[in-house]
Amino acid sequence: MLWASILLPQLAIDAAIQGGRDPASAFVLIDGPLQRRHVTAMSAGACAGGVRIGQPLAAAQALMPALHSSVLDRAASARLREAVTSIAYACSECVNAREDDAVTLEIGASLRYFGGWPTLAAKLRQQLKTLGVHHRIGVAPTPLASLLAATDRDGCIVDERGLRDLLRRLPLRRARLDSASVGMLDAMGVRSLGELLALPRAGLVRRLGAKLLDHLDRLSGEQADPLDVWRPADTFSAGLELDAEMHTTSAILFPLRRFLQQLAAFLACRDGGVAHFQLQLLHARGEPTCIRIATATPERDAQRLFELARLKLDRVQLATPIIGLRVIADQLPAFV
Repeated sequence: MLWASILLPQLAIDAAIQGGRDPASAFVLIDGPLQRRHVTAMSAGACAGGVRIGQPLAAAQALMPALHSSVLDRAASARLREAVTSIAYACSECVNAREDDAVTLEIGASLRYFGGWPTLAAKLRQQLKTLGVHHRIGVAPTPLASLLAATDRDGCIVDERGLRDLLRRLPLRRARLDSASVGMLDAMGVRSLGELLALPRAGLVRRLGAKLLDHLDRLSGEQADPLDVWRPADTFSAGLELDAEMHTTSAILFPLRRFLQQLAAFLACRDGGVAHFQLQLLHARGEPTCIRIATATPERDAQRLFELARLKLDRVQLATPIIGLRVIADQLPAFV
């Protein structure tokens, strides 16, 4: 079997930009207790200003007084990763999303259909670019090794011999080991996977437990790595809360376009279309404004869905400002 992993190194930032954040601005996503907020992700502008991951928010704001911040939205990141998984599923029936920042797919059975890996890779990259996600792709004989290949460098392809070389030189901090094991190994002077693999297995089990050896064996292919196979959901829902009140529907067109691109990817992996979907404009008070959109025939082209939605929005007269948006498609043909 042959595996490819799509690594999503800026998933949280990409999700924030899809929610309306200006990609050119300096902003950070923060996490942690209210009194100890710290930077968990940052834009390129914030990085250029000297902000660092793990830095207390107060320290980051001292460096950049104009820095914008918002709380990490894990749900938005999960929805965007689900859209990436949908793109992968349109290329392989064996897709797994057990990692928070990556999607893995078996490509060996798909290469003949798509005309080889370069063609399949180009298809994946084009769709990921359209979706607006930064990504790196690696290919290897095992699922875990393909993820480390993507971590090593974008476009990395390793065979059995290349896998041994990758494992020999890769730093432990990039090997997807738990932090406690990395800390203990670092204290022992072990810095790379090659150094780790050279140690006696019995001693490793005594010091670090059998879980570490299980990880190494799945990585090298000495042990099977059973994966749960992903299947698309029966309904689609995406939404966000806006940072400020919007008084015109044109202000939500950018996130709406992104959500409909996610919907299109979702529909493509189900090999179907949508004949009805709904927009909900949320307000601070009162019920949402519900806009039902119907197509003459089932549709899954993102641009077509967007044009239909925009025509409907142009006719909406807002009584109160918009504070959020939802896109819902819950009338879909049964998945086959």
